[in-house]
Amino acid sequence: MVSNDQDPSINADRSSIQQQLEEFKERISQLERENMELRQFISVQPVPSTSTTPQFEANVSESLLEVQQQIASLRQKPISHEGSLMVYEGKTSWEDYAGHLDIVAAANGWSIERKGQKLASALRGSALGVVLAMVPPEERMDFISLSSVLKLRFGQQHLSLKWQSELQSKAQRPGESLADDLATGDGIYDQYPFAIGFLPMIDNQPPPEDP
Repeated sequence: MVSNDQDPSINADRSSIQQQLEEFKERISQLERENMELRQFISVQPVPSTSTTPQFEANVSESLLEVQQQIASLRQKPISHEGSLMVYEGKTSWEDYAGHLDIVAAANGWSIERKGQKLASALRGSALGVVLAMVPPEERMDFISLSSVLKLRFGQQHLSLKWQSELQSKAQRPGESLADDLATGDGIYDQYPFAIGFLPMIDNQPPPEDP
């Protein structure tokens, strides 16, 4: 799984926003208590009908509305420093990169739309070529469309089968297993490390008959 260290400034922004939210919540509670006390006073001790009481209640309601709007605005406020997303070229399995993407998206509070936009901008090389070839232009920033195509082309199942095919096509020296081939440093294991589980299955297959 690809790791991702959060930018310290992200935590600072979150702490500041959380502190402001707590202050607004306390203000709301205070206004609600004052409003409740006023209503109780009116109910047990009738007072002359004046314009003062309705005006006070209107002011309390207006203050409550203002605070609630400020809280909603804070919750929608984007973090000024987003954690960075690594580029994806299709050289590692899609599942590994998807895990990294989920971590960064959660840390930054991305919506599904934003997640698709950031993924599209991170594609390079073979991964970008596959998207350009297989995804319609109007869907190239849609996360579901992008992830479906990338999983189909660069998912572990696809890459494992490709790795298995490459190993089977290699000419082996007499008495040497496919695991021995990996030890020669040909780079196949470095390219498809997750497919090592196929070795016992492949090594136990009978050698192909001579034509």
